[in-house]
Amino acid sequence: ICCSQASYVVHSALGYCKKKMVVIPNGFNLKEYHPNVNAKLHLLREFNLPGNANVIGLIARWNPQKDHKNFVSAASILSQHLPNVYYLLCGDGVTWENQELVSWITTHKLNDKFLLLGRRDDIPKLIAGFDLVTSSSAYGEGFPNVLGEAMASGVPCVATDVGDSAYIIGDTGITVSPRNPEKLANAWMRMINRTDKDELGIKARNRILSNFDIDKI
Repeated sequence: ICCSQASYVVHSALGYCKKKMVVIPNGFNLKEYHPNVNAKLHLLREFNLPGNANVIGLIARWNPQKDHKNFVSAASILSQHLPNVYYLLCGDGVTWENQELVSWITTHKLNDKFLLLGRRDDIPKLIAGFDLVTSSSAYGEGFPNVLGEAMASGVPCVATDVGDSAYIIGDTGITVSPRNPEKLANAWMRMINRTDKDELGIKARNRILSNFDIDKI
């Protein structure tokens, strides 16, 4: 049993018998992850951000696979065009004590634009307040749960085309090639400048409802 299409393809290429494999994707609790009209306001207040701030979230542990450097490089590019964007990162090891991560942020002079929260236990509340959620992974993803959690919360996603990211997002967001900060920044800009982000968020949730509701899975 594979939890992702990517896993099925990889194992088939290794010689596993296709007739003995089936893909059962991960499912999402749509009661736990849901849109919250007050979440953005609460997020802005908690972190003392300006009212016109756009918040891009990255929820990923500190690991080379997750390619935080790609994310920071893309943020440097986007900030030259949209200074009202803030970048909220959480996950094990993603803190201001992480000298390597902080050195990248400092090199690009983005310390005032980044929020490094480390591990959080309130992801459903937090994620519903983002304007965008991103997966910037370079490799190794199977079925990135964070994308489904964001979409179930009515938040559009921009992700690198690794694992099942494109399959999960469908036509409700944008996927770009990995290790390409210019393309990632451009996708962020396109999404932020869209006037139908609310409608796109509804479309994203409906895609999860139709394809990945935990009860259906």
